[in-house]
Amino acid sequence: MLAISSRLGPYEIVAPLGVGGMGEVYRARDTRLGREVAVKVLPEAFANDSGRKARFEREVRAVAALSHPNILAIHDYGMQGAITYAVMELLEGETLRGRLARGPLPWREAVEIGAAIADGLAAAHTKGIIHRDLKPENLFLTADGRVKILDFGLARVEPTACAQEETGPYVPSPTDSGTVLGTVGYMSPEQVRAQPADSRSDIFAFGCVLYEMVTGRRAFRRETSAETMTAILHDEPPALATSAHPLPAELGRVIRQCVAKNPNQRLQSARDLALGLRATASDPALHRMSAGHPFSWRLIGLIAAVLLIGGIGASVYLLTRGGNRANNGKAAEEGRVFKAVAVLPFVNDSQDPNQEYLSDGVAEGIIDNLSRLRKKPLRVTSFNVVSRYKTQTLDARRIGDELKVPALLTGKVMLNGADITIHVELVDVADSSRIWGNKYVRKFTDLQSVQEEITRDLVENLGLVLNTEEQRHLAERSTKNPEAFREYQLGLFHYNKWTEAGVHEAIKHFQRAIDIDPNFALSYSGLAGSYINLGFFGYVRPKVAAPKAKEAAQRALELDRTLAYPHAVLAMLKFGFDYDWMGAETEFKHAIDVNPSDAIAHWWYGLALSLIGRSQEALSQYDQALAHEPASLMINTMYGHAFFCAGKYDQAIEQSRKTLALDPNFSEAHRILGLTYLKQGRHDDAIASSKKM
Repeated sequence: MLAISSRLGPYEIVAPLGVGGMGEVYRARDTRLGREVAVKVLPEAFANDSGRKARFEREVRAVAALSHPNILAIHDYGMQGAITYAVMELLEGETLRGRLARGPLPWREAVEIGAAIADGLAAAHTKGIIHRDLKPENLFLTADGRVKILDFGLARVEPTACAQEETGPYVPSPTDSGTVLGTVGYMSPEQVRAQPADSRSDIFAFGCVLYEMVTGRRAFRRETSAETMTAILHDEPPALATSAHPLPAELGRVIRQCVAKNPNQRLQSARDLALGLRATASDPALHRMSAGHPFSWRLIGLIAAVLLIGGIGASVYLLTRGGNRANNGKAAEEGRVFKAVAVLPFVNDSQDPNQEYLSDGVAEGIIDNLSRLRKKPLRVTSFNVVSRYKTQTLDARRIGDELKVPALLTGKVMLNGADITIHVELVDVADSSRIWGNKYVRKFTDLQSVQEEITRDLVENLGLVLNTEEQRHLAERSTKNPEAFREYQLGLFHYNKWTEAGVHEAIKHFQRAIDIDPNFALSYSGLAGSYINLGFFGYVRPKVAAPKAKEAAQRALELDRTLAYPHAVLAMLKFGFDYDWMGAETEFKHAIDVNPSDAIAHWWYGLALSLIGRSQEALSQYDQALAHEPASLMINTMYGHAFFCAGKYDQAIEQSRKTLALDPNFSEAHRILGLTYLKQGRHDDAIASSKKM
């Protein structure tokens, strides 16, 4: 150890900073320039090792020539007697290891830090310099928000199977000092096997670091160094889904690509890695899991969030049958016509949580029936939009204003043995008065029939008249089997939970419905949506999920060409998995031809157009989507994203503010707004928006 106040050339030693296997680091003062610096000294054990000293000097020169903001700057190099030393910039802050001691990082912060690390690696790799010891101890977070790679090249040692020869932590701790896990856990398989390591070894270590940043645990840590090295050679890190915090599967994808056992299967470029991470951090729609083609993770991440929030319910069409007519209500008496309506989630009046699927299913069925009436001047709000009012107290004027509809349908559902009772009430938003109401008591086996009956009565009391074709559409049944229909409704209920477990449970019910009725088109449509989401969100390997989604969508269309959603699924598969844009566009157009008022089809088509640079056409599709779903938070948000992609930043800001007027706490809109402010150089506004995410 060097004594305090001793000198190495013009550098006066002030205090020790840390000790590692490859050197001792001190705080020092440059007496010539009057600044504080860090001085690293080659250990005395290597004082007579000419080869070690020569390599030390070569690497100091190489790293000093990099002059990159994410690599610790080297100012000087010298020898004094038997002591060889390097002079570096002095950093204020903490190592990444110190930060991780307080827990995992928010994923966006981890991605931003990771992108900065990748930038530094890319600069070094370009010069042929490999770190070979990337780990949280060698990564520094400065007090002013910068990221620095420490010991780049200086801590580099020859690959060896003897873990004790690897470097120790930069700043020792009671648990890590002198142990091998701190470094062994970040070695690549080729390093473990004592094979030559290149830039791809650094990418492997980077994957381990990124995993630890977002999960708070080491990717391959085991009880002993030998077990850890065995895990590096043969095991995969636990999936991000096992983390205590929700994490985008985009991160799971990039981590898996970084820590592939075979170097040829890893990401090959740190520069591409940095670009990809920044795209992930700025993806306005990304907030759910995604997976797919190994080179399409940025694109699919955006699509995944769209698919998740779009859901099945807004695009599949529940076909039901007619029944008795209702008594004339207020609208009929006054000769009024209501051209828009929102069917709010029905209340489960049985108080049995196992019947919750039924109240949701009845409301969603009525919505889907109304969506079938395409020739009517009637706009109906999708179930995915109205579902946010499920637990809210009814305030007709507020909800009507938010949804931009003049009328609301509310209801209660109770199942009592073999009977089902449904109370419905149509409310005039203008004065909260009752337009019409009715009570339906039927056998549960007649559920499809009673949903169609309620739809007919509702349309009449909205002041509309069904023509013969529309009556026929309502009379068509997707299945004649009550048990198959019940399984289908259970499938929708679990799917709409928007969780991995929910989607898997939905698949079970959709499949049971198909087993009961092999010609049940809607259940095939439900399967298609479930599998595409499992694949996009990384719950199932894409090469497994995509063919199943495609098969189910095609079968649904074979059975019922009037369904729009399977076309939308096929479009997303072609666009996100196959890179078949022409085929995708054809399917999008088919979906819109089948149902021109389907906001989801317009929205997804607009997203795809936006991503390939056809901005004006994209904006046109969003205009049509909003004409049918003006209160959809995600369509409004992604409309802002379309303006952002088109470089129309003022319009993006205006649209984001409109979205936030609908819901001031909607994080995706804040993110779009923040990104747009950043593009305009309005950094204070960007920071303010990001804090509201």
